[in-house]
Amino acid sequence: MNVLVLCPCNSGIPRNICCDLLPEIKTFINSNPSPFIQQEHIDNIKIASKFNMPIRGYLHFYRKELIHYVKDVTNDDNTYNFLESFSYYLCAKHEVDQIHSWNECQTSFWDEFISTYCPHIIYLSAHEKEVDEFLYQLTTFATWFEKQQTVSLLHFIDLFITAYKSELLLCEKLINFLYQKHWPNILHKIGITCRHWMRRKTY
Repeated sequence: MNVLVLCPCNSGIPRNICCDLLPEIKTFINSNPSPFIQQEHIDNIKIASKFNMPIRGYLHFYRKELIHYVKDVTNDDNTYNFLESFSYYLCAKHEVDQIHSWNECQTSFWDEFISTYCPHIIYLSAHEKEVDEFLYQLTTFATWFEKQQTVSLLHFIDLFITAYKSELLLCEKLINFLYQKHWPNILHKIGITCRHWMRRKTY
């Protein structure tokens, strides 16, 4: 499996969907013209927009589970923030590694997501609980997923959370320290968390 290459512009976004992205148009045909099916597509796209899933992700294998998850569980901003980051990662891995099913999301997939991708989406926060929340959301999704599918995710995820959590927490402390060292009043000016400000800088 190829290693996900992040864009050198320091956006934290995979290179192939950031600065290296070439203009292209992909289309698909809805073979069922039923008004009911058409409305279902519209409703699902509206749900996907709540967590800013890349629109082309609607054509990929993971759309059903992410949309179903939103329909099936109690959602808040933390859920949407997690799904946004997760959907970007899934989109990039689908396009880079040609992953076409959850069965292909093996150990290297989750290892890279937790150890490499996660540090790029840690937001500045006064409480420094972003890593804990992210890992909680990931575990919650995996638990729900295993109840819906025969694919096992939780074993891999728990393995890598145990391996990398201490490093991720250290990374979060370092991010907060560096930001507040150079901009001491940043949290007071922007708010208790800089998630939305940093997202605008990233996405």
